[in-house]
Amino acid sequence: MVQFKIAKDTLLQALKPFTGMVKGNSKSALTFPCEILVKNNSAEISIANGAVVLQCENTGTGRARLPFKHFYEIVKDARPKEIEISFGGQRIKINGVDIAALTSL
Repeated sequence: MVQFKIAKDTLLQALKPFTGMVKGNSKSALTFPCEILVKNNSAEISIANGAVVLQCENTGTGRARLPFKHFYEIVKDARPKEIEISFGGQRIKINGVDIAALTSL
């Protein structure tokens, strides 16, 4: 199981430039993937030809792939100022919201 915590404002600020790539509610927009790679107190979030590396507290190393739009909406709608993300076993949990994702540890 991989876990990490990051400030909501920091994460939203990093994800905002990517929102222009994923517009509307078409099938392709709703399934457009993003990948999260967690290692050595950092989380790298990649989408299409872009990536951002953020410093965070983490336990374990691994990779998860999920639809960007779902990820962004869950983070945006979260109430706490700190986002806690954990993944493993083909599931990712973002502040208690559990969704299917491709994972490797």
